[in-house]
Amino acid sequence: MKTIVLFLALLVAGSATAMPVNNTPAAATSAAQQEYIVNTIRQAIHLPEVLKTQVGQQRMLVVFTIDAEGRVKVQEVGSGNQLVKTSITRQFENLQFAATGKTEMYSIWLNFNVL
Repeated sequence: MKTIVLFLALLVAGSATAMPVNNTPAAATSAAQQEYIVNTIRQAIHLPEVLKTQVGQQRMLVVFTIDAEGRVKVQEVGSGNQLVKTSITRQFENLQFAATGKTEMYSIWLNFNVL
């Protein structure tokens, strides 16, 4: 399993910024492929609506697979809030990556900071 860490911050003005912090260089996925995945997630994943009124930080681990056709299937979202889990799962499963011909599992840390 590959692990990617991504920080997402929502500022008062409403803009979002993301920065990959750590790409684990393990196994078969190349650095370019991991960067492609991070960039796609960075552009597509937004702060769940339920968190927009809560100033502070929410950190969660998302475990997902990308199948041979590039479809995403979420295995786990590490949040105790069911509304957050539903929102993140829906956003991830709407992603489409390039077909690779094989299924791979990933984990990514999402950090939402509402300032």
